[in-house]
Amino acid sequence: MNKVVQPPRLIAWELTRACPLACRHCRASAVAAKDAAELSTAQCLKLIDNIVSFAKPTLILTGGEPLLRNDWFVIASYATSAGLPVALATCGLPVNDQSIEKMKQAGVRCVSISIDGAAAESHDAFRQKSGAFEACILAARRLRSAGMDFQVNTTVSRHNISELNEILKLAKSLGASVFNPFLLVPTGRAQSLANLELSADQYEQTLVWLAGQQDARIQIRVTCAPHYQRIIRQLGLSAGAHAKGGCLGGKSFAFISHVGEVQICGFLDVSCGDLRTNDMNFAAIWRNSPVLQRIRDVSSYGGKCGCCEYVSLCGGCRARANAVYGDWLAQEPFCTYQPGKASPDENDLVLMNAAQVAIPPVSRPFEALGGMVGMDEQQTIDWLQRLMKLGMIRRVGAVFDARKLGFVSTLVAARAGDKLAEAADLIIKHKGVTHCYQRMHEVDLWFTLSAAGDVLLQEALDDLSRQTGLVLHSLPAVEMYKSRVVFQLTDRAPHGGEVARQAADDAGVAITEGDKRLIHLLQGSIPLTPLPFDDLARDLALPAQTLLAKIQEWLNRGVIKRIAALPAHNKLGINANAMAVFDVKPENQAGAGKTLAALPEVTHCYLRDASAVEGINGGVFAMFHGRDEQALRAKIQQQAELLDASCQILFTGREFKKTSMEFF
Repeated sequence: MNKVVQPPRLIAWELTRACPLACRHCRASAVAAKDAAELSTAQCLKLIDNIVSFAKPTLILTGGEPLLRNDWFVIASYATSAGLPVALATCGLPVNDQSIEKMKQAGVRCVSISIDGAAAESHDAFRQKSGAFEACILAARRLRSAGMDFQVNTTVSRHNISELNEILKLAKSLGASVFNPFLLVPTGRAQSLANLELSADQYEQTLVWLAGQQDARIQIRVTCAPHYQRIIRQLGLSAGAHAKGGCLGGKSFAFISHVGEVQICGFLDVSCGDLRTNDMNFAAIWRNSPVLQRIRDVSSYGGKCGCCEYVSLCGGCRARANAVYGDWLAQEPFCTYQPGKASPDENDLVLMNAAQVAIPPVSRPFEALGGMVGMDEQQTIDWLQRLMKLGMIRRVGAVFDARKLGFVSTLVAARAGDKLAEAADLIIKHKGVTHCYQRMHEVDLWFTLSAAGDVLLQEALDDLSRQTGLVLHSLPAVEMYKSRVVFQLTDRAPHGGEVARQAADDAGVAITEGDKRLIHLLQGSIPLTPLPFDDLARDLALPAQTLLAKIQEWLNRGVIKRIAALPAHNKLGINANAMAVFDVKPENQAGAGKTLAALPEVTHCYLRDASAVEGINGGVFAMFHGRDEQALRAKIQQQAELLDASCQILFTGREFKKTSMEFF
């Protein structure tokens, strides 16, 4: 199944390497003279045509100094007329009233100006030109006066780290909409600036400080420091108020050099393809470049990045890894974090709170899901992939109502004693057994058994009884009040309500051979791609809309309960669970069942006939879940008092099997 490649959202295009400055940190090692090999005007316009044929990214015209190209206005105007948002990055020196007017005519939406010191002395020393600071200040004031949106970029190093707060204040006073600190990457001319690089601890401290500076007057957007995404989450800050991801290079961002080389970013001088040799076909390079394909596969990253739970959100700086280790897939060299946290953070819980309730059955479900929790589509996909890798999600797929598909199920109990492990080993091999547990009670072996009809169910039960040598008691549901594994993980997002379902809701549906193939795919994990249902439809040789219509029909008829991420609750902090059996007067059983079903701690609630099982007293069975046994026991006992019922609490001991039913 081919993975759909998302089009880029940002492209930085180095129009030229000519520049009036010779900045100490310049990644392009820019010089005053123009390179004769620069793309021609005609090539530039053809490139724009190709880009708009499959994407509508923001196009950042940069350099060198892009205003030194005589045709910059033609290129910017053409891109704007083609529907691309255009931004322009300048050193400030060529900015005057005339060039600003041309920017406005060309439709330039935003201009970035680099300020690397709070005063002329430090800025001019870094930029290696007297008067450079004054030119930037004047350019910013002219842009503001003309009503042009602009941002301030700052390359952060030991040279100016002590001035960072004053530079931020300066950006605010000038009226910048964004303050964009770049953490120094030792490439280009900056290779000689090893003495100015921040240490890993200084990086961490600087990013923590920047995370605390957000206010309504200016947006802070941190670049070349992807571990900022980890930090804001560790600090409990909303990801929506910050940059949408870590390293975007090759995933939603690309760099195009002045001679037409496509790169992951401007700081990583590794070619992904040459536009001059493929007729300016950027789309082909973006989709097919082996380099870009590898960078998108975060599982290929080395060192501690490769095993970090934040790899999809951060990814480390690939350019910095290349500069330090000579390997752009190596670990981020300036990160203090040691991977391997055993518990989810709050943002994991926010996403899971929504994803476990329902993933919308629409063409782009992860875009819709992300919109519920303040994430973009790719970030949501990456996050779900990470949670699956960590085992916090068992699968992402459909939850079927077995009864609608013609299957019957029962809960089975037995006294196993010292035969427990041996019997469980035999039982879990049966394909009709989905859950098998030890319960801390004299009746200690419990499992669920399903089959395609009552006759086959009884045959399976008899067969397992013979294999194990145990007396197996079937406790079929008389009434079902709730069957929905949805946990209240955090209060920051809805965890979903519950509708009681009665046994009368058992009417089945006709299932064709084609339906069985679709069920087979949906009961596994659906592809974590932007268009997962399109991917499934291709496997089935169906139009995507036909497949979505079938899924929606099944949802409406209850064949599919929901499409969701199914959590591994013990890895999400839900560490205690118990089956509570309430002995309620017959006339109060229905009311008790509905009361218990309404509790967020309860995932399953049934009325069962347990009269044949000695030692089990009562008929209302409810599965309770919580973060610790003591609190859970207190909650169950409180409910027993409210229901005026006695109650047995069977805490879970060992989990022998927990999986989803495989139909057909």
